[in-house]
Amino acid sequence: MGAAGRDFHNFNVYFRDNQDYEVVAFTATQIPNIEGRVYPPELSGKHYPHGIPIHPEADLLRLIPELKVDQVVFAYSDISHTYVMHKASQVLAAGAHLFPPRPAYRFRPITAPSSPYDDPTIGENPPYGAAINYHLKSAPAGPVTVTILDQTGAVVRTLSAPATAGLNRMYWDLRYEPTNAIRMRTNPLLPAPHVRLGPQGWRAPSGGGAAISILAPPGTYTVKLSAGGREQTERLTVRKDPHTAGTEADIAAQTQMLFDLRRDLNTAIDVLNRIEIVRSQLESLGRVVDDVSVRKAADDLNKKFIDLEMTLIDLRITGGQDGVRYAAKLISRFGYLANGLSNADFKPTNQHAEVQKLLAERVRDTVTRFDALVAKDLGAFNDLLRRRNIQGVVAR
Repeated sequence: MGAAGRDFHNFNVYFRDNQDYEVVAFTATQIPNIEGRVYPPELSGKHYPHGIPIHPEADLLRLIPELKVDQVVFAYSDISHTYVMHKASQVLAAGAHLFPPRPAYRFRPITAPSSPYDDPTIGENPPYGAAINYHLKSAPAGPVTVTILDQTGAVVRTLSAPATAGLNRMYWDLRYEPTNAIRMRTNPLLPAPHVRLGPQGWRAPSGGGAAISILAPPGTYTVKLSAGGREQTERLTVRKDPHTAGTEADIAAQTQMLFDLRRDLNTAIDVLNRIEIVRSQLESLGRVVDDVSVRKAADDLNKKFIDLEMTLIDLRITGGQDGVRYAAKLISRFGYLANGLSNADFKPTNQHAEVQKLLAERVRDTVTRFDALVAKDLGAFNDLLRRRNIQGVVAR
């Protein structure tokens, strides 16, 4: 890698007759029209009877994986430190190689045969899903990610991947991104000293939550490896479990309904999280404001938001057996329906479709009630705060 001067000199004095190296190309710049030519056999020596091709420096990152380059020799003498470091980081990252993944089967769980737990003959299966193998010539400076894309190019899943130099293996569990996380920013309504907010200011629900992570249907997907500012892709085939009686059409219908459930559940979780943001501010105001009228208004408004939130999740749950003491709320019902729908490779029943429609209607009603509560009641409360020179409550 040079400017058609020092690089040729370095080759002639060190690499030309050195059997420990095979020089596969020169990359040159600064000299007009030199790219596309060949360093002549008369100068290349006995090991290069056809000469050595000269490429433009712009092709360097393409040539490294294409020619399986192990080492790039930098042969300039008048280059800035910034340029050297930039090229060095590009070369180091260009050593990543993504291997073609083998087809993966979306197996359905079956009842395991009865066997003693300490049986020394029991083997260990690899992790469920698609094995993704790649090699890094060196550890890149930034993160390494693996992105799964469907047939339309839409993102199915983005995974953090190991960034260790050498051969790496990770697994995709064949599932889409899970639904949004529920972030509770207030304590349960019942005494629960063991339930505390985390250092980030929120906690997972003690019960009554739900999450949907859809098992990808059979088809062809794209695995994209991103490392050191470069991307490589390979095709991945996901195959149907050959032991199930459901057809691919059944799976497609099931997947579509699961997408609808995931959309509506994310909407419900978004409303819940926004309610929690509002309630946490209202409860903080009640602790720090001395104005009695403001404290009473905050408490009254908090109760209205609690009433709405209780349709989404039971705020009395503190863990343990509380989940069976109280009836399931809207978010939990999404979980029950999704679990029942996706436990086998069959299309949704008429009952599934009817319940899905009812849940979608309830979500739309909840959104309408929340918007009205924010526009009217929270708006009036913020007007009161402005008159008292107190910062308003946001419902982002």
